[in-house]
Amino acid sequence: MVDALSSQSALLGAILIIALVALGGVAYNASKLGKIEKNLEETSKSLQAVSKNQSQALTSMEAKIKQLQSIIADLNKSLESVKSSEAQHYSQAAAKLEQLSKEIATLKEQLKSANSNITGIQEKIKSIEKSIDELSSLLLFPVTVTDATGKPVTIPERPTRIVSLFPSVTEILWAVNASSQVIAVDSYSNYPPVVKKLLENGTLINIDSGWFPSVEKILSVNPDLVIGVDSVSSNHQLKEVLAKYGIPMILLPDADFQDVLDSIIIVGKATGHPAEAAEVAAEMRSMAVEMRNYIGHWLNTTGTPRAKVALVAWVNPLWIAGNGTFQNDIILLAGGLNAYSNITGWSAVSPESLVEANPDVIVITAGHAGLNMTRQDFINTLKSQIGNSVYNITAVKTGRIYFIVGDYNDMMVRPGPRMVKAAYLLSVLLYPQAYGLSLQSIPETISPDTFTLPTPPWQK
Repeated sequence: MVDALSSQSALLGAILIIALVALGGVAYNASKLGKIEKNLEETSKSLQAVSKNQSQALTSMEAKIKQLQSIIADLNKSLESVKSSEAQHYSQAAAKLEQLSKEIATLKEQLKSANSNITGIQEKIKSIEKSIDELSSLLLFPVTVTDATGKPVTIPERPTRIVSLFPSVTEILWAVNASSQVIAVDSYSNYPPVVKKLLENGTLINIDSGWFPSVEKILSVNPDLVIGVDSVSSNHQLKEVLAKYGIPMILLPDADFQDVLDSIIIVGKATGHPAEAAEVAAEMRSMAVEMRNYIGHWLNTTGTPRAKVALVAWVNPLWIAGNGTFQNDIILLAGGLNAYSNITGWSAVSPESLVEANPDVIVITAGHAGLNMTRQDFINTLKSQIGNSVYNITAVKTGRIYFIVGDYNDMMVRPGPRMVKAAYLLSVLLYPQAYGLSLQSIPETISPDTFTLPTPPWQK
């Protein structure tokens, strides 16, 4: 029963936050949202205490429900001030809010009985879930977002058949709580872990490559929204093709950290989850600030120079991440300097350029390609191309060459919600002493199996 009541409390929270975020013409400020979140948290605690002391918990819960009902009444009053051209649209929303208020009152009566039946509560939860979906449609759609092309994309109704073309897009969809609306993903999507399971059991359809998308496969799943990325030219071509079929497609910006935050907000709005998206973006920004402040203070206090980093995307031919890439921002967030900041974008460079750039640390993120190479193998490959001058590279002389593989590699190569965590991983590799580790404790192959990230100091 406690679990069911907790679920009901969470659903009430979702409906209220949806209403507040969506009503752009209603002047609700951050303090009002904070009041709601506080009330919801207290209500949830009260509900979870029912099994210990039902009488006392119900008394507290009734008071909290009255507060929630008061807020719903405030929303109804605010709806009256909405422009007349939108009056009919929002009057329907007001009616739904009134219906929810009545359902809360009914549930309160049910909970007064010591013999409250689980079946009845579950039915009430289903009813509220339906109300959430209906209000989402009324308040959040149609919605128009501006994607990376700078052009508006209108989504007429809440999308329920979304196709994700890249793992980073899939991670964003899951992060903003839009997973239940996704029907197909690309073959590389594997996070969160449930994605792989859903692909294996057929719940999610595999549309193969997002780099070279098959129009036929995408059309075969009858999507109502397709999401790709701006940096892949084939996605631009696909967008033009899908437009002829009346299928909206969004291209997410993916050049830098701010683009990733913007992408999360865009996906949140397009899928009907603006509040969740705002929370994810805020948490990422907060962690980025805390990390930059922490490592910056440590560097200044200890007098340690910032490490120059060569982030290698491919070994042979040698490709690096230059300026104007999200991986450049990963380096900067980690407290490092990009040894190839003079180059824009991902670019092929000569092995000789490593001698000139002279990085303190070389990080190789080619794990997604199944690279099976040791530190010595990499040095030997360079030596075969540039001779003994390879030993003039600081990272070679100190042995600070690291291979990022497995899930850590995925974090490092995807412009998604885990980008700040990737920066934290890199920061630990660059400055292990700042995190209570020794340089010798860092293995040359970095994966969740070989290296456990320490708890960030600012979270202790």
